[in-house]
Amino acid sequence: MENKTEKSHSLHISGTTITISAVTNVLSFDEKQVILNLAQGNVTLCGTDFEVVKLSVEEGIIELTGTVSMIKYSSTRKKESFIKRIIK
Repeated sequence: MENKTEKSHSLHISGTTITISAVTNVLSFDEKQVILNLAQGNVTLCGTDFEVVKLSVEEGIIELTGTVSMIKYSSTRKKESFIKRIIK
């Protein structure tokens, strides 16, 4: 039996520098919004003047600069139909 452990992430903001770990994929990026897939879900950063300073796929780290006005987390779990949930 396979045991999956999900890696927790960290998000650090220092001035205009944002560092996020446990990044598995960059879903969307522009100067006003960044959407990242993390080990445990998605995170959306909204703000202004976003630029990528460093992206390491091997380490799962992204470092950005910009001004953050909102951070939103969302789950990546698949939604099941009402019928499938009842039958379980």
